[in-house]
Amino acid sequence: MPYGLKWFYLVQTAFWLSNVYTIHIEERRKDHTEMLAHHVVTITLVVSSYAMHFTRFGHVFMLVMDFPDIFLSAAKMCRYLGYEVLPNVLFGIFSVSWVVTKHWLCLKMMVSIWTQGTKLVPLDKRYPVYPNSFASNTIVGCLWLVLCVLQLILIYWFYLILKVLQKVLIKGEDADDNRSDDEEEDESESTVVEDGGTDSGVDTSSSLNCSM
Repeated sequence: MPYGLKWFYLVQTAFWLSNVYTIHIEERRKDHTEMLAHHVVTITLVVSSYAMHFTRFGHVFMLVMDFPDIFLSAAKMCRYLGYEVLPNVLFGIFSVSWVVTKHWLCLKMMVSIWTQGTKLVPLDKRYPVYPNSFASNTIVGCLWLVLCVLQLILIYWFYLILKVLQKVLIKGEDADDNRSDDEEEDESESTVVEDGGTDSGVDTSSSLNCSM
């Protein structure tokens, strides 16, 4: 494998390992368990595809999984900058790219692995402790099973995305995070002013943060 692709594998592995730590120190969300399972499944796929010489699949998988995040991150940055319409547009593009990459393309990869996977494992790279056919079939079966678990998590997250789209398209609200446990605004501290009135605090509604 070329040096650049091997470096990409190592960086991706380090990134997902760091995410396992990050989700335990940041504010816990409703889908904390699903997020942890997603990270574990992703690490398993990246490491196993590298160890089992499914590197072509591994590279495609990582690119496909990361692509929608470009639009999600852009939507979040625009929201932080104070834009109102652009974040919703970018979130819509993110939703479409999510379906195309994480469901349609991912399912195509699953079919390819199941039908062609045993042919893609080099004979000299298969585990020597088992017969060649058994080893290759085991590798394909394990990868396919892990991808099925990942697809279930992605379907759950897609349900949350649809709820956000419903708010934007039907109710005319902004795209906010359905996963946050802090859905209610923080109680504003009342500051006594000279005329005896109160000065309300800053609105702290949750921002876009549906990173998958």
